[in-house]
Amino acid sequence: MKIKNIVCIWIFLILTSCETITNNEVILDSELLNLPNYQTFFYYPETTTKEQRLSASKKYIPNEVVDYLNSNKESSFLDIVSNNPTLSKTIPSTIDVIASSLADIKRGDYQKAIEKNKNILNILERQRTKTLEEDYSVSPFREAMLVLSLAYMQAGEEKQTLLILEKLIINSNNWTPAYIALGEYYFSKKAYKLAYDVAVKGIDKCANDLLHLYILQLKSEREMGNLISAKQIVNRLNTLFPKDSNVLLWQGIIYQDDKDYLSACTSFKKAFEENRNNPYISHNHAYCLIQSGQYDEASDVLMIALTNFPSIPFLYYLNGFLENKRKNYLSAYKSWETYLSMIGENDPNFRIVNFKLTQMENENLLDSYPEFSGLPGTSN
Repeated sequence: MKIKNIVCIWIFLILTSCETITNNEVILDSELLNLPNYQTFFYYPETTTKEQRLSASKKYIPNEVVDYLNSNKESSFLDIVSNNPTLSKTIPSTIDVIASSLADIKRGDYQKAIEKNKNILNILERQRTKTLEEDYSVSPFREAMLVLSLAYMQAGEEKQTLLILEKLIINSNNWTPAYIALGEYYFSKKAYKLAYDVAVKGIDKCANDLLHLYILQLKSEREMGNLISAKQIVNRLNTLFPKDSNVLLWQGIIYQDDKDYLSACTSFKKAFEENRNNPYISHNHAYCLIQSGQYDEASDVLMIALTNFPSIPFLYYLNGFLENKRKNYLSAYKSWETYLSMIGENDPNFRIVNFKLTQMENENLLDSYPEFSGLPGTSN
């Protein structure tokens, strides 16, 4: 959908790198520190093998949405169970089906997720005691509609997606996950002003789980070049969410934008101390350790990250850079080879990594490893 069309929809809603190569090293682009807080929210799969592999590492639904759908099942459905005893037998399986359809989306089986949620909605509609508009504000109808919108979006049916999200925000206007989904969609389309507006409205209307919306507001301001406003948001977040790892991550990114690298690395270190299970935090902390020559410590951080997140390409890119610095050429080669297998040829680092692998082969850096003795450019 064209951005101008998205603008029209939003009006309606309101009314209602560059690298350098030397012989034995590749210089890491400083822009790699400017990683987003979350992976690409929506991904439109292509047909080539590499892009299919890329899709496996890019699909992501905000944790707040997943947590909401997968936890607190009893409290989420207490009211509807008490008011509709005839549904009490179907509700546990209903929420399980909704949650399982999220897994379908992550696997790329969008049509299966669409069918599951449509079936759930048909069952609920046949036993409706409210108007359709009112259903958008209650569980489990709104959860099924939200996941259906995500499945539609992954399948490229944007019109259907936006219609659902609009109705959710209009009729369930204090429910955070709806704002997250719509705001992240606009952000993924580079419609940063629209993403910012959704975040601000969600913060104003919702009472719970606001951190993601604040970060959406922050990163939208940053993308629009409003770094002073972004800094102000970071300062507010440090007050509202002290020691939160995501806040510390974004504080480091803003410091990086200001070229205050020491403060940036300090923030990334603090973020890692709070949360060792975030690949972006691990990447940025490891990068700082490499820059300061702490190679063993950086390797430990990356090994944990790669174990927990084996399908994220940029971790292999950084690990290849680290192992090449340590002259562990086989490990570097394997990491970069894995990286290339997971990305598309349009990736900004594709050519330089491909060149580096060829260079390693031609310079016989892999001769000491028997399994590579037959590679083109290596001696037997």
